[in-house]
Amino acid sequence: MMEKRAVQILMILSAALGILCFFPGKNLLNYKAQYLEGIKAQGREREIYAERVVKLNPLFPHGHLLLASVYLTRPEGFKRAMEEIDIAVALGPYRRGISWNAFKTYLSLWPFLPRKEKQAALQAGKFAVRTASRKRIQEMLSLWRRFCRDFDFIYQVLNEKPGYMNMLAQEIYRSGLPLKWRWKALARYEKWLFETTSRNRPEEMSVPMLKKTLKILDSIKFYHRLAGTKFEEKVFHRYRERVLFQLAMLTQEPEFVEKYLKFSTLRDEIKKLREELQQDGFLSRRDFKHFYLKELFRYKLREYEALKDEIEAFRQSVKWVKREEVPDYIAINLLLVDVYYQENLLLKASSILQEMMKLETTPEILLRLKRIKELTGENFSASLPGFYYSNPVTLKAKGTKFLFSPPVGEKTLHLKIEPLSQGRLLQVFMDGEIAKEIYWKNRETELVIILPPAKDYFRIEIKLLK
Repeated sequence: MMEKRAVQILMILSAALGILCFFPGKNLLNYKAQYLEGIKAQGREREIYAERVVKLNPLFPHGHLLLASVYLTRPEGFKRAMEEIDIAVALGPYRRGISWNAFKTYLSLWPFLPRKEKQAALQAGKFAVRTASRKRIQEMLSLWRRFCRDFDFIYQVLNEKPGYMNMLAQEIYRSGLPLKWRWKALARYEKWLFETTSRNRPEEMSVPMLKKTLKILDSIKFYHRLAGTKFEEKVFHRYRERVLFQLAMLTQEPEFVEKYLKFSTLRDEIKKLREELQQDGFLSRRDFKHFYLKELFRYKLREYEALKDEIEAFRQSVKWVKREEVPDYIAINLLLVDVYYQENLLLKASSILQEMMKLETTPEILLRLKRIKELTGENFSASLPGFYYSNPVTLKAKGTKFLFSPPVGEKTLHLKIEPLSQGRLLQVFMDGEIAKEIYWKNRETELVIILPPAKDYFRIEIKLLK
């Protein structure tokens, strides 16, 4: 109440001073000039200027901040300084400079602030961050790390502009602060990122915009799972599917057609895309890549008889394969293997796999061979970098990617990581989504990761951030 009364008194005084300000000859009333001089001054001289500015115009918030800076240099001046800062914020709540300078002061004095002042700091921070630049946000986070380190406080401040939450997450791991704070910040950032991106309808986007949107969507790693917060995954996946569909339709680039087909399960959309591509002659092009996509359409639409006839005829017609064509040639044959596997024609499937291994042994080939061996009860043994099928998996702590096919009934992945790399943050991604994150101490580390059900293989990537 006393503070409100003080502000009311100041308003009355300012009104009286405002009348005097109509007389231009009164240089003494040029409080702004006095303020500018006070900023340059030090010690007792600054105090004189600050008191003069406040006296000339009690409603000038910068004058109160200047006076607060004087009081903060005195051991007994803390209380007076807080009073002046509160008055400045009350007088100029919608002035960016006032809120920002007051907020910086609050952060710097955080260990000494009473609870009431911390609430005032929260309000000043919420307003200041709405119009702050990235440079100012970084300055704010630096002050927070040095003096405050109250996560709930800074989270509430940045929740006004969630697009800066990723900067908070970086500050947390670089400072060695609890990773659960980082996960919550990134979860909020990713939620904001998707909400902002999904406001636009893919059907109305240009190709460059679609590509940019896909890149943004693929940067989302689902940190809500580590943080334990909510995120509409089904909505996200459907939106990404729509983006891929439009990219496949508009660009007719094999990369986007393949991504869409591997991701989508919507038969009507797949049929619509195939009709569009057939009209433009896309699926009639005589090269391995386009033939593979033609058969991938058949596989997704379950046209298995036509797929078998066409791929078997294709296999008979191919006499030799260029080195650059090997990946597509193998991909075509693996479609046939998958159909034979579903029809329980295991000998045919195994024969094709053995044939492919003469060209190149890949994790995808070994994965299918392992499936067949498990069904027939035979022992499976293989050694190939990038393919693991039993626990534990021993790796070096450098960036690496591999395919993991767990034994039947196994629900976990056991990683044993050797201390061979320098870094600060170890991340484990599973199928492009975050699965584990720990501080790396460059010593042998064992991690256990729970595997999602209903899948018999996973693509794992290990990253180490400096």
